[in-house]
Amino acid sequence: MKKNKLLLIGGIAFVALITLVPISVNAFQSFSISLPSEKQELLDREEALRKNAKKTPKIQNLQPKPVDLKAQIAENERSWMVGIIDDTEVPAGSHDVIIKNRWQGKLGDNYVQVYAGALMDTPEQGVLVLEIRNKYMATLSYEKINSASPGGSLKITGEDGNKLITSDELGTLMEFNVNLKSFD
Repeated sequence: MKKNKLLLIGGIAFVALITLVPISVNAFQSFSISLPSEKQELLDREEALRKNAKKTPKIQNLQPKPVDLKAQIAENERSWMVGIIDDTEVPAGSHDVIIKNRWQGKLGDNYVQVYAGALMDTPEQGVLVLEIRNKYMATLSYEKINSASPGGSLKITGEDGNKLITSDELGTLMEFNVNLKSFD
């Protein structure tokens, strides 16, 4: 008996659903929203612009442009400045140093930059930042080397091959050996 009642209720619900769904769909299709004329004109103009807009051309070749490594190496060699450079540019990735100047040179086939200055949080500590790059300019080594005594910011004042003469704010001269990466 219970089963028959459930079947009867289910059948009535099914018939009601079949009858009401098409009616409600038709009601929504005939229902239209009326926009203010200014808004409708704006929407019509935007739609016309979209339809008449130039299509973005498809990119034919998605392959990256090949790099001429020999030309890149030649350009690096040609443009690499050698010597002491009065520039306060901070080396990439170093946000904790204040730079006075730098020296650039070569160590074998590698390019070397030695930045001279002080640590930002302890300005009495002189520091050299040594960066060595290969012929493709990829960084091979990056080190911060503190001066032996806290005499303030360092500045490169002279060079003799790969030996740099530095002085601190107290006038103390120190020699830095680029090959050994240390003060002599």
